[in-house]
Amino acid sequence: MTKRIIAVLVGFVCLTSIGCEEEDLTAPTIELSSPTTDQVFTIDEKILMVGRAADDDALSYFNIESDLGTLDGAEITDFDDPTDFPFNLEICIDPNTPTGNYFLKVIARDVAQNESELTRNIVIE
Repeated sequence: MTKRIIAVLVGFVCLTSIGCEEEDLTAPTIELSSPTTDQVFTIDEKILMVGRAADDDALSYFNIESDLGTLDGAEITDFDDPTDFPFNLEICIDPNTPTGNYFLKVIARDVAQNESELTRNIVIE
């Protein structure tokens, strides 16, 4: 009887310790210092994107989307430090881009699939 009670207690302790791991519900943070909202660029300028994506556990995905077209090299899934990803990217504007309002959207996802987005509107003159 005593062995049975000990076995049940050991099993309960094992199950309890496995089930106590907290689920990651916190999305990554994104900071963007450049470009500023509604910043104006000309066709011959480069857009400088400066910021940081961070996560308390680990980033698994980073991307920049835009209605300016496909941004080569903007998708990243391999990080030197998966908890902190500072970025400093130059985006060349296609000389055939019509003047107008455009957006740049930064997306960061962590290993638990929590996702954050930050959109910045810009103007091409």
